Amino acid sequence: MVDKEDPGKGVIVQMSTGNRNQNCSLSVSVICQKTKVDGPLTLAKSGTCQYVSATQLRHPAGCAAAISGHSSGWGWFSTLLIIILCLFGAYLVGGAVYRYFSLGIRGIDVIPNMDYWATVPHSIQVLFCVSIFSSGRLVSKN
Repeated sequence: MVDKEDPGKGVIVQMSTGNRNQNCSLSVSVICQKTKVDGPLTLAKSGTCQYVSATQLRHPAGCAAAISGHSSGWGWFSTLLIIILCLFGAYLVGGAVYRYFSLGIRGIDVIPNMDYWATVPHSIQVLFCVSIFSSGRLVSKN
């Protein structure tokens, strides 16, 4: 960063390589400038290496942008739930279309497995009541 107190001012990118005889490096300062792009303003070579240089660019890429670590997007569970609901909807629509056109069934009977879907609310109610009575949480009045 150009300024640790204000990271929005820009960044400094440094690359270097070398051995005991030569130390070669390139330093590029990318200063924040939101309105336009300016090319290298300076190019200073230092040392005996052919590639030792420093330059400065003014570019919007040097401007820091705050990125939240907690996204407001949907999590994996919400995505899974939507996929399951879409597959269920495709099952119902596909089954109804098949039963209507291929089998010639009309009315509410076009819903596939209608007998099963009619018993689902009662099955949920029974499971709920069994879980309450078996856990001992329901207190009887005497």
